[in-house]
Amino acid sequence: MRFLSAFALALLVTNAFAHDLKIGYIDIEKVVKNTPQYQQDLDTINDQFQQTKNELLALFDHVNLLKENLAKINKEPQADEYSKKLSNLKKLELYFQQETVAWNEQLNTERASAIKRIETLINKIIKKYGIDKDFDIIFYQSVAFVSNEIDITQLIIDQIKEQLE
Repeated sequence: MRFLSAFALALLVTNAFAHDLKIGYIDIEKVVKNTPQYQQDLDTINDQFQQTKNELLALFDHVNLLKENLAKINKEPQADEYSKKLSNLKKLELYFQQETVAWNEQLNTERASAIKRIETLINKIIKKYGIDKDFDIIFYQSVAFVSNEIDITQLIIDQIKEQLE
């Protein structure tokens, strides 16, 4: 109990000599989502991967059509031909799965790169804004509550839009 009292007293004395802290908070997800450069990057990435996506969807439809046709075949009289078609279908399904995984990995890598680029820009703007406006600390990670008084999210979004113009 003594330690707690001493700690509280030390905090009071320290605060009496310290200047008022200027604190800001930024909703980083909102900033990223409202940054035109990020939206442009996402549109470019989506356009870049759209053709492959369409090809994969066509392949998926083709695989399903082959499955339906194979299900209609009488297996008994054409056992060799049926097993050959089934083997080819399995190879095609495996190829589809591998290509889909590769496509998703490439897409995720490109999106991660876009996020990294925009985070670098956002961090530079936050740092400059914090210095220019004499902030002691600016948070942008999870918090339980933020008052409107210290929420500077929109100000940062405006700064980013100004810099990109």
